[in-house]
Amino acid sequence: MKRLEYELSVGKHQVPKKTPLTEFLRSYLAHLLGNISHRHYRSRRSYLRMIFGEVLPELSSQATSGWKPDPLSRETERIILQAQYLEDITPASIARYLDESRNLRNWAPATYNRARETLHDMYEFAIRVYEYVSPDPRFPNPVKAVPRKKLPAPDIKFLQMDDIPVQLEALTRYPILRAAVATLIYAGLRRGEVVWLAKEDVDLEARLIRIRPKTDGETHWEPKTKTNRVVPISDDLYQLLLDYPSPAASRWYFPAPKQKKERWDEDNLSRMLRMVNGRKKLAWICLEFRHTFGSQLAMGNVSLYKIATLMGNSPEICRRHYAALIPEELAECVEFRRPEQRPVSSGRRVVSESHVRKQGV
Repeated sequence: MKRLEYELSVGKHQVPKKTPLTEFLRSYLAHLLGNISHRHYRSRRSYLRMIFGEVLPELSSQATSGWKPDPLSRETERIILQAQYLEDITPASIARYLDESRNLRNWAPATYNRARETLHDMYEFAIRVYEYVSPDPRFPNPVKAVPRKKLPAPDIKFLQMDDIPVQLEALTRYPILRAAVATLIYAGLRRGEVVWLAKEDVDLEARLIRIRPKTDGETHWEPKTKTNRVVPISDDLYQLLLDYPSPAASRWYFPAPKQKKERWDEDNLSRMLRMVNGRKKLAWICLEFRHTFGSQLAMGNVSLYKIATLMGNSPEICRRHYAALIPEELAECVEFRRPEQRPVSSGRRVVSESHVRKQGV
């Protein structure tokens, strides 16, 4: 009460306004379009459509390229945040929407958190640009009242060494797809990084792949972490790329197979891979190819810091994904005795080295 009286006395007290939701969403979409990559813009727009419905032409399913209807679309279309003004949305209504979506749409914790993050960023924009004032003074950003879901331990799937030739053999009739998958496996690139590889990015003479930003028409792309990096080309990948007939007329190293000059769309690459692998009864996907690179290096006792540098990840993410694959490096840490003092294993018995010498073994 004292704080309120002070704010009123000095003229600093702010009261909630009435911000029309549709007008605000149109402004927010324009802000996103000019400040994030096209791929992330499409993803954010899809989440906004799920949350608020098709309240704007920009949020229609036709405008959201790549959006696929939910299997329970008739039932889940009713699960939206309905409000005339931005201030009508409360922490309780946000929590109810996210919980209902998780139950009826079978959202994983990561999907729940991404929807929550979309709303959180939207309100941060409202506070910064629209001078949004929350009706609940306890939560200037109402999404902060809704806790994130705890993510389970990652279940990393990857190809064993014997699986790699099987996968590449299945793609023999599709040379562009085969070379792209080999690059995912042996260089650990992301799917987006592969389709955005230009010919000047692949230096076979120096045996290097350079991941860096580029522009295709009005679409600008940059690596996920916004950091350039260089990945050496291994012997196995080098031999595969030497045999790869990259289309001469295209700027892109892995162009779309049907339009030899155009860049391959990420979703189309995955769709074609599913189709070809389905005929061979294989179920591997692009993310598992990338995990193969990190997992095989980890099992080869490459440090997590080096793996993170090569893959363009943080060491913490690599630790969560691959640390369990290198338990050998911790074996020496649990021994109290020095190497010369340790017992020698002999069958089921553990005998000391001095005992072995006495027995003349």
